[in-house]
Amino acid sequence: ELGGSLAPGLWMHQGAQRVLQRCAPGVLYSDLNACNSYQNALVAAAQIKVPATFILGERDMMTPAKAGKTLAAATPNARTVVLPGAGHMMMVEQPDQLLAALQS
Repeated sequence: ELGGSLAPGLWMHQGAQRVLQRCAPGVLYSDLNACNSYQNALVAAAQIKVPATFILGERDMMTPAKAGKTLAAATPNARTVVLPGAGHMMMVEQPDQLLAALQS
């Protein structure tokens, strides 16, 4: 989404495109179709028995933070961390902030 990276020489969009180009035909469609077809996420979330951490990107267009917050609210013993300014590729966009969220 953001198109840049703090890491010199790393271009997120092109990197993602190369990964997708290497997928077998139909893989991306099957993946996205499965995501769109999934039902009962809130019911399933309510049954989780272990602590969970939801780390969300504030600017994530693929998995909006609003949807993540809804899922987290349905999950017992969940905490939510929103990374300001981060998009869908938070591991590349904000690796230090992501690591801090995982460690806290």
